[in-house]
Amino acid sequence: MLKPKFRLKVIGEDKLLNSNEAFVIVGNHGMWHSPVSAVLNLNVPFRPWIHDVVLQQDSCQKEILILMKNMRWLPEALKKTLARHLAKRLIKCLNEFRPIPVRRGCSREAINTLTYSVEALKNG
Repeated sequence: MLKPKFRLKVIGEDKLLNSNEAFVIVGNHGMWHSPVSAVLNLNVPFRPWIHDVVLQQDSCQKEILILMKNMRWLPEALKKTLARHLAKRLIKCLNEFRPIPVRRGCSREAINTLTYSVEALKNG
């Protein structure tokens, strides 16, 4: 149902389908819908890296409010209500993909992200 709305150009998918090896998918994205597009358009199971900010209610709600700041025609109270409801749904949707959280700003957290990624590769 969502696939037509979230298009993604995929190059080299045939190589993944014919391989029994573990692999890493590299994508260039900066928006929340990119991991959703990848999961919908790739025909191989994988666990996307997703910035931890959009996996937590408070920070996700703040990110959505930032995106809504140019909607001056929308009252602030309504923006906050919409952001709260959208954040809940977005977090639920993203967590369905079993994401590997990416935490920025701390080298220890970067090592944890890589550790989770290696574990995901080992487990297939």
